[in-house]
Amino acid sequence: IESTITIAYGREITSLLRQLSVFRIVRVLQLLRFLELLRKTSCLVELHIFVECFRNSLNAICWILLLMTALVYCTALVLLQAAADVCARHEYGIQTPMCTHFGSLGGSMMTLFQAVFGGLLWGEVVDALLPAGVFYQIALVVFMVIMLLLVCNIVIGIVLACTERASQNELDHRISSEMHDRSENILALRDIFQEMDINGSGEINRDELNSACQDLRIDALLSSLGLRVFDVHQMFDLLDSNHTGLVSMEDFIIACQRMQGGTRAVDMIFLQQQNARMFKQVKEIHRALVSELNQTNEHQSPSPLQTWTQMRSRDSNRQSAPLIKQAFNSDSTPMTPSRSAKLRKCTTSFTASRITLVEMRAMTMPELCELEALVKMGCSSEGWEHPRTGAALSPGQVDLYAVVHNYIAPCTALVGVRLCGLSKASYKRGQLVKQPARRAVGTIKADSEGPDIEVDVMRGKFCLEGPIYVDEVDCGIPSSVIVPESLSYKELLGNGERKPLWYCTHWWGEAVLDFLACIREHAHCRVLSDEKASYWICGYALRQNSAKGELDAQDIRESPFFKAMSLAEGILLVVDSQATVFRRIWCDFELYVNLTSIGDLLDIVTLPDGAKHARLFSGTPFPYESLSDQRRRETRFPKSILLAGMRVVLQDGGCSREEDKRVILASFSGDQLENANRRLRSLFAKAAWPLALRLGLVADFDSSSPGTVSLPEILSADKQRTQLSFSFAHMEEVTSDAAHNLAMGLAETLEELQLSFEGCQNVEDQTVKVLSRSLPKDLRVLSLDFLGCKAITNAGVSHLAHALPMQLEELTLHFDMCTGVTFAGLRELAQHLPNGLRKFNGTFLGTTVDDTFNSVSELRKAALGEKSLLQRWGLVGFTRGTP
Repeated sequence: IESTITIAYGREITSLLRQLSVFRIVRVLQLLRFLELLRKTSCLVELHIFVECFRNSLNAICWILLLMTALVYCTALVLLQAAADVCARHEYGIQTPMCTHFGSLGGSMMTLFQAVFGGLLWGEVVDALLPAGVFYQIALVVFMVIMLLLVCNIVIGIVLACTERASQNELDHRISSEMHDRSENILALRDIFQEMDINGSGEINRDELNSACQDLRIDALLSSLGLRVFDVHQMFDLLDSNHTGLVSMEDFIIACQRMQGGTRAVDMIFLQQQNARMFKQVKEIHRALVSELNQTNEHQSPSPLQTWTQMRSRDSNRQSAPLIKQAFNSDSTPMTPSRSAKLRKCTTSFTASRITLVEMRAMTMPELCELEALVKMGCSSEGWEHPRTGAALSPGQVDLYAVVHNYIAPCTALVGVRLCGLSKASYKRGQLVKQPARRAVGTIKADSEGPDIEVDVMRGKFCLEGPIYVDEVDCGIPSSVIVPESLSYKELLGNGERKPLWYCTHWWGEAVLDFLACIREHAHCRVLSDEKASYWICGYALRQNSAKGELDAQDIRESPFFKAMSLAEGILLVVDSQATVFRRIWCDFELYVNLTSIGDLLDIVTLPDGAKHARLFSGTPFPYESLSDQRRRETRFPKSILLAGMRVVLQDGGCSREEDKRVILASFSGDQLENANRRLRSLFAKAAWPLALRLGLVADFDSSSPGTVSLPEILSADKQRTQLSFSFAHMEEVTSDAAHNLAMGLAETLEELQLSFEGCQNVEDQTVKVLSRSLPKDLRVLSLDFLGCKAITNAGVSHLAHALPMQLEELTLHFDMCTGVTFAGLRELAQHLPNGLRKFNGTFLGTTVDDTFNSVSELRKAALGEKSLLQRWGLVGFTRGTP
């Protein structure tokens, strides 16, 4: 055919045909893409599993066939030799069945293959070997048994195993494909959210959603994900499950994933939210009824059941008094056990390990959970007592002093203590030893002569304060107390060293369970897993029986406190409900060191009385938290703690030992100390600002003592602050007066300022004017968000443009949905931008301008051209429109 075409049409057609053959090869290769599509087709799953099984078992089948061929070959040689001997005899002709089947090597092998795979009845083959003798018949039977029962079953097993493996691979592939599709879906929803979030605040409001849904591109993106928006307000109500008027990225993605599936899915979500609201209302009604009934019952006499319960409770408390109290009662018989057996049980699961570096003794979350269980068990089964009064403690009353007294000090003195210089000369094993001044109790470990004894500690810590009593006999004050082997609580747990992620500053007198609740809430807000979270806590890191030796350091930078702070990423200040931590000089010293020397992050947490969850605030938003979320979180912080923080004076803290206080005060530097005080107060003032704004107490926060606490004065007094950010989104309290107070709080040292007034309906031109006049002169980065402030007009933009600092380098402005802003205001802004401005980002969507600008040149071109982006594209009929 090719030669005929060449003769008729010439060589050009021939070369063309060769090119066409290349195209055919390319098209055949493209079939591979079609096979990939077949793989994803659900109706062809069985076919894909079969092909995959065949491919996986091909190697094993080849080896099995090779083995079968070898067995057939060896057996065929044996039977061929037998057939040759028989067929050579005269009485048997060469046409006998044996000679027919086994007369040659190929015939023998073919006969055996046919017998194995059913081509011949192998019983007839056995009969054909009758002339050769019984031995060869038995050999053939053994061969058939091996082939049928072993080799064939092995092949079947391999195929089944490969089939199972292929099915599992197919399942894994589908799971991986589904996870990939889901991650792609999340990324697409994230991109859509970022498109909707005009001002980049991390949250969208109703106006932003309304504006985005009028954008044809965003509407097409939502439709491609199976989300059709017919009612913007209903859509926003579905997204805003918390009814805050703002939707975060996480809430948006979760809600959109639940709504994917058409109208039925959307309606179902709407019904679920309605049911949730009704359930919440029913719970509030139930809580109100219970409170009303309780108030009614308070005015009535107690029922017989309540009286009996109270009597039983008092009797139980009497019977559960700690046994060790008997050691301080002269009328009772002394205790004789060598050591508290129950305390020993607490430590049997631990394998103690020494950690040389004190700063590497950070506690992990599982270890802190073990501590919580220990406190609860110690009070219920051990009868833990107060270290000073001896009163029985409940788990909620146990503080760190009590933990050290009842557990850490006794259990970490591994071989007991040695009391030297006592007056008595002879001691017996098992005698009870006590020191009433410190409520320490123990027993003598072995018989001894002389002034020294070895004591197995049961409770407390022996020291040089107060006399020692042995079986109620005064033996005088010891000359020295020696602890041969001592560990810290962290070392006692035996989990090895751990670098601190956070350094904890707290008062030892706070309840341990409250302290642990604060730690748990902090780890949750900081998104710290149990493997990552680690906290350095001095009470558990230091060896309590030899803490003074570990604290001896000539230079503060060589102390374990400073080293642990330096290793940690931040400082966690745990404030008790009475704010006692601010009145302890050691805690004040740790805050001073961090604020003046280290400068780590400072998070502050507290658990108010009666609250289930701790309250936190920090100088920066937590991970995955917007400025609005940060403001709402800080608004819940107790006012009393905020007030105590704004009145703190670090050098006024108290201490149980005056010598320690003198050493600490000597390490304070005058200027640095005052800067640290101002810095700490300003942190609390900033956190208190949203709450004070709602209560109308910004200028005078302490209503009980008017004129003593002014947030603007405290904030502006912090001359070390260079960055400040506030979010007043959707706060109706933001007016011109509030702006005036905020302007008074702006320190002249600020270099970065970020303010958000998103959705503040009372923000107007006068508010912008007041703020603009107070902008610091050295400001380099400025971000102002007026999205949805519909009262702002060109006059407000003009006030801001004329007041921009000349040192400004980066400027971000959001005037979206400010319907009073036109090209006239845009021209004012473009004409008065600072000459040194390097970066500009402005959004004016939903206004007459209806455009976004990512540089100064774009802004100036638009101001001169007076055409919006959509108008320049010729899409005037598809403009967003104002909501």
